[in-house]
Formats: sequence, structure tokens, C-alpha cells
Amino acid sequence: VHSADGNTIFVGSNGGKVYALSSKDGTARWSFTTGGEVSASPVLSADGARLFVGSADNSVYCLDASTGVQLWKYATWDEIRSSAALGQKGVLFVGSSDNSLYALFTANGTVAWKYQTGDMIYSSPSMSPDGTRVFVGSDDGFMYALDSATGTLAWKVGAGYPQVGIDSSPAVSADGSRLFFGSYDKHVYALDLSS
Repeated sequence: VHSADGNTIFVGSNGGKVYALSSKDGTARWSFTTGGEVSASPVLSADGARLFVGSADNSVYCLDASTGVQLWKYATWDEIRSSAALGQKGVLFVGSSDNSLYALFTANGTVAWKYQTGDMIYSSPSMSPDGTRVFVGSDDGFMYALDSATGTLAWKVGAGYPQVGIDSSPAVSADGSRLFFGSYDKHVYALDLSS
């Protein structure tokens, strides 16, 4: 991910670090060390002030995007391998290998809600265009649609269940009418969200 002005890019590393690099020459502006691999892409807040990233040390970090200083940290019960998604009302959605999708307040990292699936979550969540739904796949073979405000299950659809999981990140069409994702059953699915 890059800053709004395009001058800084933010990346994670297998060495457990998050880097802010100059997009012009690649020099490090700052680095931050977590306790595990950072395989997920960082997510920048809408105002560009905060950077959110998950780590294999089981934690989600909120960093000052200008300095790399840790603002808060939330520990889940297992590794975080997927990127987070920002909601419209100051909430960050992140999946964990502890089988749960977390909704965290971006201001302080406290839990708004938590939804437990039947297996690990490697899928990065996606938002509906109107912000009312969050979609995430699970290794239990289901794609989940949850109310973004409450975490209440709206629906779930099996894809290759129970043999295979869904690690692919769902993509929502621009008009919000379709949801696309891949499954380990070797199929790509398109779900009609308008009905």
C-alpha cells in the first residue's frame, strides 16, 4: 500500500518487520518489528495517519504512518496471515487462524464484535459497497456474509464443503450485485447478492 501522495510505500516481511520505504529510491523511512512473519499487506486509514497490519505473532498492530510508532496492539489466539479491511464507521475487520473474524475499533483496538467460523481464516475480508456487510471465507469451506455493525450472520454458502477451504479473498462487483471468490475445489464462484 502507498501513501496518498505516493511518496511512501508500506510493506511487511518474512523477517517480521513492517517497512515504510521511499517510493523514489527505496530508502527506509522507518521500520517496526513484530514477533512473527508479516505476510499480509498493510492497510492505511482513509486519512493516511494510521497503518494497520497483522502478524504471525497472533497480533494486529496500529502504527503511526509517519513515524512507525505503535499506537495499539490487539492479540488474537493464533496467527494472522491475511490483510484487514476498513469499514465505514471506524472499524477494522481482520481474520485470524483462531477461526474468528474480529471487528476492532480503529481508534483504540478494542473489540466491537467477534464471529467464530468452523476453521482458520486466511481469506482477507471484503466490504459491500454500502458498508453494511463484510464477506470472508474460511477453511471450513464456507463464504460468510456478516452484518458489519453487529457481526450477525446474514448468510453462508458452502463451496466444496466439507473437503476444502476458501482462502481466496472475496471481490465485490462495483455495483455491489455480485461476489466473486475461488475455492480449493478448483472452482471460481459468482454469487448473486441482489436476491
